[in-house]
Amino acid sequence: MCADIPRNARADFPYIILRMMPADIPAVVNIDRTVFSDPWSESVYVEELYYNLHARYFVLQLADHVICRHESVTRNDRLVGFIGMRLEANHAHISTLGVHPHWQGQGLGDLLLNIALQQAIAEEFSAATLEVRESNTVAQHLYKTYDFIVVTRLRRYYEDGEAALVMRASPLDARYYRRLVARHAAILKRIAALCRCR
Repeated sequence: MCADIPRNARADFPYIILRMMPADIPAVVNIDRTVFSDPWSESVYVEELYYNLHARYFVLQLADHVICRHESVTRNDRLVGFIGMRLEANHAHISTLGVHPHWQGQGLGDLLLNIALQQAIAEEFSAATLEVRESNTVAQHLYKTYDFIVVTRLRRYYEDGEAALVMRASPLDARYYRRLVARHAAILKRIAALCRCR
């Protein structure tokens, strides 16, 4: 059973996080194709949402009160980011994380990762893993702030031949959870401040 997603502290916060629904798949695939050189197909997301009981996917959307200022997002498509996680035998695996380029640099990826890790702890997993491109130092820096460390390197993991770094965070214990909650509050404050300045 899935735990509740942490609620945002302010009603006027510009973003909301929801569980991914089948209707979200086209928007997620669009961001995936924009952000990644080897995006997932629509069928992968269909498989995850409909048939993988151990998959947990969340989307980040502009709140209803926010006026869109970018042509790429219409009033009917306010989804700007997503994260996927699979609950495996002895750990939670972060399978995908993407934020639309127009909304990068605000801490939204940080927020999504935080939510996924809180979910992993709520479902009593004590470790989390992920793969990241060896060249993606920005993502690696984010993961290191959550105590992910490199445990191995997978040669030619991606379609273009680039290697992947496998990273792991553990233990996801009570102390780690307290840090997640404190960081979550700080992320919300930072994002709200950035939005007020624009």
